[in-house]
Amino acid sequence: MSHDQDSVSIMAINSESTRFLLWAFSRGVSFKSVLTLGRQHFCPSNRETEQMFRERRLGTKWLQGFDDTGLERYAEPFWKALGAQRIDSMDVSPYEQATLVHDLNRPVPAEMEEEFDVVFDGGTLEHVFHLPVALHNCLRMVKVGGHFIATTHANNFCGHGFYQFSPELFYRAFSAPTGFEVRRLTMVEFGPFCRWYDVEDPAKTGCRVQLVNAWPVMLFVLARKNGPTPSFWPDVQQSDYRAVWDKTAAELSPGPPTPGSRMLPNGMRKFLKNTIPRVVRSLEALFYSRFNPRYSFRNGIAFHKLNKKRLLSLQEGSNP
Repeated sequence: MSHDQDSVSIMAINSESTRFLLWAFSRGVSFKSVLTLGRQHFCPSNRETEQMFRERRLGTKWLQGFDDTGLERYAEPFWKALGAQRIDSMDVSPYEQATLVHDLNRPVPAEMEEEFDVVFDGGTLEHVFHLPVALHNCLRMVKVGGHFIATTHANNFCGHGFYQFSPELFYRAFSAPTGFEVRRLTMVEFGPFCRWYDVEDPAKTGCRVQLVNAWPVMLFVLARKNGPTPSFWPDVQQSDYRAVWDKTAAELSPGPPTPGSRMLPNGMRKFLKNTIPRVVRSLEALFYSRFNPRYSFRNGIAFHKLNKKRLLSLQEGSNP
């Protein structure tokens, strides 16, 4: 489940996710034992990969045994270059010779708990119908001190799988009640420049991370396991609703304010709706679009544009 033929360059380990994994490695993430959800293809060419490794001051001898045959090569040599001594892949079918055949819709057996330093999702979870079960499997299989890493869908992939994902999901699922913390959550816009944006936790900013844009966008997630995972999900709720529910009864409102209700003064909106409703609908369509900074990467509360070259040049011990 690591890819499909129409979007393999995005949903396998592509150039941008390679850079993210190399960044994680340089920040001290151990890849000694790796489990990938689905057997991962590795898309960058040998020449591009060599350049990325040299930028990180890493050796490239492993490339000598890595045939540059395009999309059909698997990623095991890449994991070994990051220090992996054990590499497993899990899939519902053995069609790509996964080492572990298991349906992530069902809980993994107890003997797989805390087995891996890294559990990597490169585009599989969106294909698993019982997502909470699959996420809980990931939580359980990471060792304490290990990491969950994902490079997965955010926007403009409708129809690829069952789901597209929100930053809110990962901030809530990989949090203190489950024994985790998110170390970095980055959105990558796969336009002409592949811009990177760090994404703030909605629980800290008090506003939702909402995005309407023209290009495909992926989420890159790095989460560390700090303690044991509970045997069942804790109470997981969307952060802005949680904030409303936690207010006193006197302050309680029906729910988070909707941006559309503040688009026009109520009197003017009522007048226009009754006289020229087409104008109101047009204004609302414009409001809920990428031209509104609130729904774009120009929202400085939710998103912070990264200097990708500077970030990727930092070595362990430097400020991220």
